Amino acid sequence: MFIPADCIRVFAFVFSSCEKKQVADLTNLTLSFEYREVVNDKYDNNKVEIRSTSTPSFVAPDIWYDWGYDSGIAIMIGDGEHFFNNTGTYNVNMLYKPAVEPDLNAIHASRTLSMQVTGVPDSVWRAAVPVE
Repeated sequence: MFIPADCIRVFAFVFSSCEKKQVADLTNLTLSFEYREVVNDKYDNNKVEIRSTSTPSFVAPDIWYDWGYDSGIAIMIGDGEHFFNNTGTYNVNMLYKPAVEPDLNAIHASRTLSMQVTGVPDSVWRAAVPVE
């Protein structure tokens, strides 16, 4: 099968032009988030908004949250929301999983932070506290 040289050049250009995913240098990585309780009009539980304050900021979409329900299941919400049935203190394990080769599911870094769910909606963002 003959492939013209122009096609080979186009394929080489397209292949080399693919942008590689940026992965954070672990020595300069800080995992953190802020949260606030908001009014929940849909369900009878506590709604909490979450936003990543991790540095560098480009890691935010690759952060997974394990809410500590002994399920071992982490969810990827980025900047989003989570619902809690009960008030109280929750330890949240943040996982940095950039999904790069050779192991797409590898955890590159993790950090446990604590947050307090009071059941009282408030517009003030609070920083989650590191658990040492």
